[in-house]
Amino acid sequence: MTGETMKDLVQEISALRRDLMHYSEDIGRMQSDERVRRLRCEYSAVIQEHETLNAEKRLTHGMTRSCPMNPTCFIAFSEFLKATAGLIGEGDVPSEIVASFEDKLKQLDSSMQKEGCRTCFDIVWNLFEKQIDLLHSLGIYNKERIITEIPYDNLATMILEPIANSNRILILDMVAMEPRSFTNLSEKTKLKGGNLLFHIRKLTNAGLITQQNDRGDYILTARGEAALTAVRACASILPHEKR
Repeated sequence: MTGETMKDLVQEISALRRDLMHYSEDIGRMQSDERVRRLRCEYSAVIQEHETLNAEKRLTHGMTRSCPMNPTCFIAFSEFLKATAGLIGEGDVPSEIVASFEDKLKQLDSSMQKEGCRTCFDIVWNLFEKQIDLLHSLGIYNKERIITEIPYDNLATMILEPIANSNRILILDMVAMEPRSFTNLSEKTKLKGGNLLFHIRKLTNAGLITQQNDRGDYILTARGEAALTAVRACASILPHEKR
């Protein structure tokens, strides 16, 4: 199954769920839920296999190959992501289960021994959060989080300050569309050498973008995707400029 086919399948299930929400009669709602359940059961194994293979592919191409821990970490990360992909076939997934996987990944993250580990963990976090988004799209997990207390300091240093620059917003927007090399980013932003590197480091240090392999292209992380979504939401409420 190709990536596009997989995307179409998930969109089909998501669209079906949205359409079914319009039914108001109890019987109609029960019939609709049964249709979703059958569709999900029919394709869960296919989706699960696709997610597992996609994770292994991303890890193979994205992890730091020169690191001596690469083989060990690859096995650990692959098994972790295979287990989370297995939730697709479990029906309704309680938030406690997702939280337990998230806690496990946090424990692995906190035990990293080298600065270079950050690149690999960013990839794993990105894949994990995309799997959670998929569970939500399939209607088997409600990922809504209630924020009762805003972490002001972390929010300012890790999100707001790094994106408070038009060049860095442009870089985020570019890598969101496709992986970008340093050369390509330089051509598009018109920034050269140290100037561009300064902005890239701001974004990588904040975990908003990461680099595939040691000298690979830059890609958007899950945190970067969330930050860019917030930026776009802010842009939508700005007054239109008169031309």
